[in-house]
Amino acid sequence: MKQKRNRKSSKKWISLIVVLLSVLTVYIQLFMDQKAMSMEDKPIHGADLFSITYEKEMKELKMNSQRIIDLVEDQAKREIVPDNSLKGETVVTEQKITEKEESILAKDDIETNKEEKKQLTPPSNNGTTVYLTFDDGPSLSTDSILQSLGDYGATATFFMLEPNMRKFPNQLKATIKEGHVPALHGVTHDKRKFYKSDQSPLLEMKQTQDTLVELTGITTNLIRTPYGSTPHLTSSQKKVLFDAGFLRWDWTVDSEDWKYTNGEYVRKVMKDIRKVHEANKPIIILLHDRQTTADYLQELLDNLHKEGYNLKGLDESLLPHHF
Repeated sequence: MKQKRNRKSSKKWISLIVVLLSVLTVYIQLFMDQKAMSMEDKPIHGADLFSITYEKEMKELKMNSQRIIDLVEDQAKREIVPDNSLKGETVVTEQKITEKEESILAKDDIETNKEEKKQLTPPSNNGTTVYLTFDDGPSLSTDSILQSLGDYGATATFFMLEPNMRKFPNQLKATIKEGHVPALHGVTHDKRKFYKSDQSPLLEMKQTQDTLVELTGITTNLIRTPYGSTPHLTSSQKKVLFDAGFLRWDWTVDSEDWKYTNGEYVRKVMKDIRKVHEANKPIIILLHDRQTTADYLQELLDNLHKEGYNLKGLDESLLPHHF
């Protein structure tokens, strides 16, 4: 109710200003007309120069008054609407249109960029290729995961957290040495911090990227945002990450290994793979670098191997898949 009263009051004041300026303009016009009539057919003497100068100034005043009227009327046409996300503040529809246009431009980053499409290859959806990804490492479990992957000749992509890189540098280097793909997962893994502002995801990814270079001498543009890009990552954040050159990946098969302790995730993955293949999507499995996952990874890889899947990691030659 208070916002409605404020809006009505604002419109009344704007209307009053328009009326006053209109009256002022009419008065100026009448004054100028009278002045012009009094000067008709009169020779210009030195004493009249002041009057001519004054007349020019009055014309300029009239023009400026009209500009002000136009600006006030334009402001009156802009509908002021409440923004529920900001208490005590308002936004205008003109800004909302701008945000809509920006979201369209930023929609799904790379998919809308024709130049990138020419350079990147979509991940395989032929039903025989499985992309393995591990989040949240490195950890003490990384060595066991690497051993299982090696036993089956499988390659994987590891989306790693910056603090864990520093805590487990040997596991980080071993991951790269054995031919797996390093990727970035941020710093905090905290929704409130990671998605706090338009720049916060970029700052976390840049810090993680810098640490990777510092510890290994190599870099990567592959990223995965905590908990996936939907619904947390905004259009503005996506655009900022894309403009910085990062390649953002989600997944199509969620193992939910974080909540299972007895290997139940293996059966879930094998079941979901068939659904993804039927939907004609690439099979990208989300796993985590943790001990309960490592304990049953051999079983998962054995099932995948028996069914003839080619086990690969993601790399920068592929067009990222998003939710």
